[in-house]
Amino acid sequence: MSNIDKRALREAAEKATPGVWVYLPKNTSIEYDYGSDDSQGSVTYMDSGDFTQKQTDLNGAFIAAANPANVLALLDELEAKDAKIANLTAELDALREGARASLEAEAVGYFGRFDADDEDLIDQCSPNISGAFPLYAAPPAPVVPDKITSANAPEVFEIATEAERLGLRGAYASYAVGWNACRAAMLQGAGENSPVVQDGLPAVCAEAYQVVGVMAEALGVFDDASIQKVMDNLAQQKLVHCDVLPFSLPAAPQQEVKS
Repeated sequence: MSNIDKRALREAAEKATPGVWVYLPKNTSIEYDYGSDDSQGSVTYMDSGDFTQKQTDLNGAFIAAANPANVLALLDELEAKDAKIANLTAELDALREGARASLEAEAVGYFGRFDADDEDLIDQCSPNISGAFPLYAAPPAPVVPDKITSANAPEVFEIATEAERLGLRGAYASYAVGWNACRAAMLQGAGENSPVVQDGLPAVCAEAYQVVGVMAEALGVFDDASIQKVMDNLAQQKLVHCDVLPFSLPAAPQQEVKS
């Protein structure tokens, strides 16, 4: 059905007598606005063909069912579906365009797992280096934090309180709270005879990794570069290197040797 046909049908239905239409076989007529005294009328219905009375009654019932109210309701349904199809088609076209752009995108560079401050190594990265992965100039996906529920509300409240105490917001708050948690865990580990690595830096306990991740997710900054650097060091090497620490640990006291 074309738009012109729909428009003409709608105009005809809007101009016709509204209300319930009923076919009365006994009177061989179709009553308009049946049951109402305001604008009730009727039209005599007769089949010109050689039909049985049963078929005549069925035809009359169909004409009554195709009353203005039902026609307008069907047109509204069709138009709503047409609009939905148009929206879905537009979304599908956008997805296809995005997929095509992703397939045609070229990497702007390659990155591997080494010190992000070493510019020489970064410049030497290429697809030929084992473990290197491509980097694309694409906008990052929006970070949507999880909903606050009865299960995580106390944890989120504690994180927010600490960030407020530090007077920081966003990534800075997550960075500061995360580092402070790492520092506390490291100092606590030092007092419990934790294993020691080169330069006297104690290994970070596993809880530090979880603390940083939970705080970053709660504040919606998990993908922040500084947070990812912390998480990567904790996950891959189980310790935080001296060159990325924003603080200095106190030197261990030296024991006196009795002569």
